Amino acid sequence: MKRITACLFAASIFISISVSAQDWVGMMHNPSVNVHDVQAAFYKWHETHKTKNDKSAGDLKRGRGEEENYELFKRWEHRMVVRTFPSGNRPDPIEIAKEYKDFLSSSHKDKASHKALATPAWVYVGNTDVPTYGGDGRVNRVHFYPGNTNTIYACSPAGGLWVSTDGGNTWSTNTDQLGDLGLGDLAINPLKPTVMYLGTGDNDAGGDLEPSTIGVLRSSDGGNTWNATGMSFTLQVSGPQYYVINQLIFNPADTGTLFAATSFGLFYTQKDGKNWNKVLTDNIKDLEFEPFHSSTVYAASNAGIFYRSIDSGKTFIRVISGLPAHGMQRMAIGTTVADSNVVYLLTVDSANYGFYGLYRSTDRGQTFSPRSVRSTGAPNLLGWSNTGSDSSGQAWYNLVIKVSPTYSDSVLVAGSWLWSSADGGATWTFNNNFYNNVHIDIHSINFFPGSSSSFLLSSDGGVFKTTDGGITWTDLSNNLAIGEQYCIGASADNPSLWITGWQDNGSSISVPYWQSVYGGDGMTCFIDYTSDNNLFASYENGALAASFDGGFSWYPANNGITETGDWNTPWLQDPQQPNNLFAGYQNVWESYNQGSSWTQLSTWGTYYINALAVAPSNDQYIYASEYFKLYGTTDGGTIWNDITGTLPVAYAYISGIAVDPNNPSRLWVSFSGWDGSFKVFKSINGGSSWANVSSGLPNLPVNCIVYQAGTADGIYVGTDMGVYYRDNNIGAWIPYNNGLPNVEVDNLQVYAPGNFLVAATFGRGTWQVPTYVGVGINEVSFTNSVKVYPSPAHGSVNVAFEGPAGEYEINLVNVLGQKVLSRNLKTSGQYNGTIDLSGYTSGVYMVSISGANTKTVKKIVVY
Repeated sequence: MKRITACLFAASIFISISVSAQDWVGMMHNPSVNVHDVQAAFYKWHETHKTKNDKSAGDLKRGRGEEENYELFKRWEHRMVVRTFPSGNRPDPIEIAKEYKDFLSSSHKDKASHKALATPAWVYVGNTDVPTYGGDGRVNRVHFYPGNTNTIYACSPAGGLWVSTDGGNTWSTNTDQLGDLGLGDLAINPLKPTVMYLGTGDNDAGGDLEPSTIGVLRSSDGGNTWNATGMSFTLQVSGPQYYVINQLIFNPADTGTLFAATSFGLFYTQKDGKNWNKVLTDNIKDLEFEPFHSSTVYAASNAGIFYRSIDSGKTFIRVISGLPAHGMQRMAIGTTVADSNVVYLLTVDSANYGFYGLYRSTDRGQTFSPRSVRSTGAPNLLGWSNTGSDSSGQAWYNLVIKVSPTYSDSVLVAGSWLWSSADGGATWTFNNNFYNNVHIDIHSINFFPGSSSSFLLSSDGGVFKTTDGGITWTDLSNNLAIGEQYCIGASADNPSLWITGWQDNGSSISVPYWQSVYGGDGMTCFIDYTSDNNLFASYENGALAASFDGGFSWYPANNGITETGDWNTPWLQDPQQPNNLFAGYQNVWESYNQGSSWTQLSTWGTYYINALAVAPSNDQYIYASEYFKLYGTTDGGTIWNDITGTLPVAYAYISGIAVDPNNPSRLWVSFSGWDGSFKVFKSINGGSSWANVSSGLPNLPVNCIVYQAGTADGIYVGTDMGVYYRDNNIGAWIPYNNGLPNVEVDNLQVYAPGNFLVAATFGRGTWQVPTYVGVGINEVSFTNSVKVYPSPAHGSVNVAFEGPAGEYEINLVNVLGQKVLSRNLKTSGQYNGTIDLSGYTSGVYMVSISGANTKTVKKIVVY
């Protein structure tokens, strides 16, 4: 395969600061701008805006606007630097698309790849309730089904489209196998609601924090099936360009016409999406039709330009009367059926990305006058501060305005927080939504038809409802399985217990119920293999924390470490000495007392360590990488050697390290980026020499790698699009994605006692699958034929399956991982039976069926 980017680059983060451009947000969203130039622009901007923020363990407070910009930028940097190394140039999408197409074509012809049909099926084992003290995950938009407010749709930026038919009490999805689980908007034809259009890509983060677009999809059967329209891309094409669909909206007077506001222009279609006409070239963030007069259309760009059309959106002119000539960035438009003459513009300061001003027009968008502007002392509506003292914010990321459908002076605006005005924006009331259990960082607001006090909002934590104007709230996020997980740490004894690190929603544990136990962005985490009471979690840039009572109380666990860490700082437990911990900052550090104090082991550190591994059979063997350099020690850290050797660090970043549990000198290293030649390398001599074992993997960034003990070099890798497996018996990589959503996999762990592989996905929470047990053994005919029903169940549950003749074992395991029932049986190939549930308490159980060299697991709920 061809190398997509190939310029040498000496360092990842310490880049030239001789950059004059200060609009780092605009640069970040511009695919032609080099990633290193964006870094330079941001750090120069940040030097003049940063404030100190308490990142101590257990701190649930968030920083002010500039600190939130720091977090959002670091997320982007964390993803982009490793994927564009070494040049920092965004990859050539045409080359990537061709390579991926070739891979799909060849995999169908490759005999070994057909063994993927014989892999077991993944099962969702993540939260079904909102984690206590936490949130479910980000939702960009919510919409009502026309004429039925009990049917609600939620667009997740990395988890697909979700629908509730009971007012938000329960949710489901059928979009797991779409080519893109990042969704920005949904448009439902109000006159023919079975016709729907789906805008893919993360419209608020701009495709850089979450997936880009594969275009606009169309359904003619109410969302049961989706098909491509004439606006269609592959992720390999749109990803490097950050293409996203920002908004979809029907012409209310002509529902045969649909508009798509995108990051690459404004388009409309009149032929069921087959053909699209481009009318604006800007990155259009918001589009609104004037109520009752659909010939007038308003559009707002991400560059702070307001447009008006009087011919139903065929042509537009820029409106400048009453608006600032410069200094603005993103805009949001507010209109209302209460008065079609009134138009509001909520604007962003292009220097600070916080609140710039609210402007109002009373002549249908032709002229504007200021209602609230920062220079007049108006509060910072969009940043973290509710005192009005902070002029910075993250409004480029989330910016919302909604006008009451019954009174045009009643306005809601939101960024991090929710504010309301009853006098057209002259004065404001702060809605302390965070302390009313509403997750901050709001992305959309939808009034119930005809109501000024009942509305839904979506945020980084899910979907919320109020019926009294925001005084009280109901969380509607149960069953939204959209967790964006960086990491998962599995218990050594309990197959149902994990600790997981989530973007926006802290670190959560799964047992006895899902609950957030540590705040902020949850990063690398793990559970003491000698005691499930000992939990270890982390926050951004190496803020480590430990709990010794199951997560009820937390203590700082990086005392004495004098360095800062990477965005997601690696740390882990010594596989032989449970009180000892290792962490990678600029150097490798070791703690002999579970994080109370630390000793520096290395002195070679210059850049951030991003991957760290300790050999399970000999803890004197430690391996650590600085993205583009690999070090190893065989004496516990006294002497370190540069073992990079022939690894392709001139072309790709190291993303993970796995060590053979029986031989400390045998290791595997994975690589991120878009170079199809360099994905996984193997050494059998501690890094003295390396062999490329990438052949057969698609040209996708590899995010993680894990070794399965007891196999012939069984290796799993998690990529931006699924999981792949190889061992010496197969001799090739095979897709390991049966039943897994088409989602980014950021972390994999093997639960050895039960032979399970557990995945932390970025957008669809936690998934589990039986590990591979041999070519032709995990027959899909068995896995797919197993039926355990009904669920929820009461009194008894039915078990039926067809499979190879032989002896089988059926186990019922409770949420604590305890085997509460075990049954052995022998079949001639078919089994039908029941499990008596009398006497079992209500809750979640796992039914595992193993035998004839195969195993599958089904989850049931007992009530």
